[in-house]
Amino acid sequence: MREIQVRYKQTILGVVWALVQPLLTTGIFAVLLGLLMGKGNEPGIKGVPYVVSTFCAMLPGNCSQTHSARPVQAWFRTSG
Repeated sequence: MREIQVRYKQTILGVVWALVQPLLTTGIFAVLLGLLMGKGNEPGIKGVPYVVSTFCAMLPGNCSQTHSARPVQAWFRTSG
C-alpha cells in the first residue's frame, strides 16, 4: 500500500510541476522585462498581452527540452 501511495504522490507532484514551472518562468520574464524596459515597452505582438505571448513562445521550447532529455537519460541508464 505504501508503494502505491508514494508512486501516485510522485505522479501528482510531476503534474503540478509541469504546470507551475512554465507559469513561474513566464512570470519572471514578465516582471524582469517590465522592470528593465518599462511597462508597455515590452517586445511582443500588438494587441496580445506580453505575458500571453511569452507563455506561448516558451511552450515549444519547454516541450522540446523535455522530450530531448528523455532519450539521453535513458541512454545513460542503460549504458551502465
